[in-house]
Amino acid sequence: MHPSPNFRFSRRMRVSVPVLLACLLAAACGRGSEAPKQTEAPAVPAAAKVDLASKVTVTFTSGEVSVFSTGTERPATIGDELRASDVVATGEGSTCELQFGRAAVVKLSASSRLAIASVSPDPASGANRLELATGNVLCKVAKLSGDGSFTVRTQSAICGVRGTEFGVRTDAAGTRVTVREGSVVALPKALDIRDLADRAGIESGPLLADLERAILASAPVVTVDQELAVGVEVPATVEILSTQLESAMKEMAAKAATGEESGNTARIEASTRLVVAATALMPKPAPATESSRAVLAAFAAMGVQETEPVAVEFVALPADADILENGAPIARGRLRAFYPPASVRKFRIERAGYAPRDYELVVPASAGAEGASFTVELEALPKKVNVKTVPADAEIVRDGNAIGVGSWTGELALGAEAVFEARKAGFASKSVTVSVGEFTQTEYLINLERDMAAVAVRTKPADAVILIGAERVGKGSFDGSYPVGDRLSVTASLPGYKKAAVSHTVSGTGNELVLELEPASYETELSLTPADASVSRSGAALPGSPLKLTLLHGERAALEISRAGYATETVELLGSEALPKRTVVKLERERAELSVTAEPADAFIELDGKPVGSGSYRTRVPVGDTVKVLVRRKGYEDFKENIVVTASQAPVRAVLAAKILLGTAPVSPVKLVSLAPSVGGSLVAADRAGTLYGLSSEGATLWSARTANDPNENGAVAVSGGKAWFTGTKELVAVSVADGAIAARSPLPPAAVDLFGRRPVVAGSSVYLTTNEGILSASEATGAFSGKIPIEGGSLMTPVAWGSSIVLADQEGKLLIVDCASGSVVRSIPTSVVQSVAQAPRIIADVAYFAGRKGHVAAVDLAAGKALWAIQLPGGGQSAVYQDLACSKRGVYAFAKKTVFALDAANGAQLFAPVEGAVAPPVIAGDLILVVLDKGRIVALDGASGAVLGEAKLPATASAAPVVVEGVAYVPLADGRLSIVSIEGLKGKK
Repeated sequence: MHPSPNFRFSRRMRVSVPVLLACLLAAACGRGSEAPKQTEAPAVPAAAKVDLASKVTVTFTSGEVSVFSTGTERPATIGDELRASDVVATGEGSTCELQFGRAAVVKLSASSRLAIASVSPDPASGANRLELATGNVLCKVAKLSGDGSFTVRTQSAICGVRGTEFGVRTDAAGTRVTVREGSVVALPKALDIRDLADRAGIESGPLLADLERAILASAPVVTVDQELAVGVEVPATVEILSTQLESAMKEMAAKAATGEESGNTARIEASTRLVVAATALMPKPAPATESSRAVLAAFAAMGVQETEPVAVEFVALPADADILENGAPIARGRLRAFYPPASVRKFRIERAGYAPRDYELVVPASAGAEGASFTVELEALPKKVNVKTVPADAEIVRDGNAIGVGSWTGELALGAEAVFEARKAGFASKSVTVSVGEFTQTEYLINLERDMAAVAVRTKPADAVILIGAERVGKGSFDGSYPVGDRLSVTASLPGYKKAAVSHTVSGTGNELVLELEPASYETELSLTPADASVSRSGAALPGSPLKLTLLHGERAALEISRAGYATETVELLGSEALPKRTVVKLERERAELSVTAEPADAFIELDGKPVGSGSYRTRVPVGDTVKVLVRRKGYEDFKENIVVTASQAPVRAVLAAKILLGTAPVSPVKLVSLAPSVGGSLVAADRAGTLYGLSSEGATLWSARTANDPNENGAVAVSGGKAWFTGTKELVAVSVADGAIAARSPLPPAAVDLFGRRPVVAGSSVYLTTNEGILSASEATGAFSGKIPIEGGSLMTPVAWGSSIVLADQEGKLLIVDCASGSVVRSIPTSVVQSVAQAPRIIADVAYFAGRKGHVAAVDLAAGKALWAIQLPGGGQSAVYQDLACSKRGVYAFAKKTVFALDAANGAQLFAPVEGAVAPPVIAGDLILVVLDKGRIVALDGASGAVLGEAKLPATASAAPVVVEGVAYVPLADGRLSIVSIEGLKGKK
């Protein structure tokens, strides 16, 4: 694009555009793929006379060059005279040269824009200023005379010379100045003396000339083979110094206006020092790069023309050929230039695809001589062409002559036409025509196609599927074409038929194929269990061993397999691809129902060693099999029987006989004194030596814990909250029922020492223990004694918990209810029972039952606070009761003088006659009363009538009352063992 016709050059605009060095000029002469646009210009003024001595003249153009003058645009032509404010612009791939009188020659490279800011009537002796907006210029300046100057300003720098050859390039990054000969003074734009003078009001004259000479003399100098880059950004310090310089110049202008110029010399020196300080901040000149020196090679063809020139037009064909002079590109396709008369110009014309040509142009002796226009046409080079074939062994023929196989490479002249043909047996021949032009392709591929032949396929039956290779091509029939020589694999398939296949090589004729399918048959071998089973089909026996059966597609066969003692089975077979190679038939034995019923109903049943359930079980078992039946339950004798199953098998009824003695387990080397139930069916026992034992439900010892309460004649264990509490002659101790570890212990104060069997009781977070003076309380967590509840007259009983209170009787027979929170007696209920020892009251439905050392037994309604009844056992004061009563809603049972007394719970009347020979208190087991007797006996009595329901012999005499857990009575023995008795087994045994 050309600059706008309305373009006006201004210094304000120049300040905003960066400038760069002209070391990249060679890029402006690079060629493109199309011929450059040629600006139409007037014919060469061959006879015109041109004065180059005292004005700016266009002396050379190539390509698109425009001049902007007084708001209009025109194509530049050689001989044009340019004036101040004119702008010259070159297009892409275009160049232009301007001659400034006898002073200088300036060459504009491609895509450049140069304004003539000012020009002297005599360029050699006046001031010449150029403004380079963008692009690249080469300046060849002759030695100037007098006050003559030549400066080039860009958007970031100003360059001044008196005689030199240099290049300037500017773009968005800044300005780059390169010197070929002589020297160049370069300053940043902020130090442009002319701009500063304009702002300071200094007009042209001696003052400005002196100032400019002084400043330029102190500015940085770029010398031969050096270059300097000036960026678009101006350092802040330089801006400050520029402002100071402007102020100094304004002062000089003011003094000059009043005629006081006596101090200007000092002011100029001061200004010079500011410039020196500012330019010290600029980059330093560096050696010119190779690329920069190469660009400056174009200077060789440049020069100020001293004589009257001759206008010459030189045309190179093709139109985009490059024209070089002295090895440097100067134009493309066409140039118009002024050359000295009779001079010789040596050009070289080059273009890709053409032979280069050197041309010596002899300029006519005068402007009017013939031959001012010259044309040189390059000769095109032959073009290399490559022809290839597919397949690679095809023959290549040209003009009837074989020239290669698979590939041919050769040269063809520009404009020639050649026909290449590829041939191969079994393939259709094919040709390609190559017309050689400048942009003709060089690679050609001839792809031959195979000769084709018709192929027809028919099937019997007509609905069979046809495949050629793996591709399904039809059903029943197929017609197609295939390359001659190809080998085809053709198959036909149809359910119920065997596949038909043929391999066929395609020929020119005779490619009709018929595939006939045969019906399919399928064979299976019968595998029978038992192996001697019989097989029949439609009533006819099938022979053979092993038996094999062949079926046609779709054929069905119903086979009957039978054997004595086995259930007959019918097998349906279908002839198809799904028919297995081996058919397995396993006959099931004839079965009969086996029913087992157990008594009691929760007994476990096992068949052949495998648990199958409890109570009852039914299953079907092969006739003739022997089944081992086992029925078992804890506390009962096992039922065992081998059943040979018959076709009419009778139900099996297994009635278990209850065991009496389930086992005896050793516990202690000395007598067991007491036994208490614990958690999870376990027990805690205490022996005569004060040792505690944890026992499993089978009587196995889980742990033992020795205490200081040795000897222990009557001490019993109280289990609460996962702990077993035990007292006696020395200490209050608690052990964990899980592992026997000591959980708490405290020594007993003298008043709490006991020989009769008093037990502690746990209520809330405290443990309570009676003494001869009252009740002691201890921490449930540690066993440490923490308080005392006084009881008037004292108590020898074991207390019992009732809600938030504890209940016990004092020695005078009053039943006391003590509030645990306050530690005070909240109710005292008088009775006839005196001197209760060791035992604890038994509470059933808020009625407390207790006895005393004088044989009295009483019942007290705790809620009402009154005695319900009181009696004295037979024998009076001789029937002392020291151990807990056994109580139920029906009766109250006391142990005194080796006798068990049975009383009605409602009124204290005798239920049945006393039972003599007892060695320990009785224990209630449902409706039964269990009593251990002397001579190692245990009896089960009816709780209402006293009738003996069962009796058994123990391994030794019992040493304490039994404990009943889940239908089992655990009896501590005098020899330290534990006897385990089934209550169900005991019941009914006499």
